[in-house]
Amino acid sequence: MIWRKIHGAEMTCPPAAVDQLPYRILDAKGAEIEKGVDGVDGKHELPPGSYTVVVSAGDELLKVPVTLALRQDVSIRVGIENDKLVVEK
Repeated sequence: MIWRKIHGAEMTCPPAAVDQLPYRILDAKGAEIEKGVDGVDGKHELPPGSYTVVVSAGDELLKVPVTLALRQDVSIRVGIENDKLVVEK
């Protein structure tokens, strides 16, 4: 499982229980502003706003919209189910 914990000012990416998956963070206009590999890269300083976290595994892409407010915590849990990336509830 991949955990994405996003804070109003930073994004942390704790180690995953699956293979390390690359991700990109896009701003509201779709421009890439950060990128990393789950379990390798740590914090990303982000101001409040709207973002999309794009996780990839092979040919699979999962786009997760995220809205950050000041001092608000948002958690996203991404896993692999039936060979597809999914957001777990």
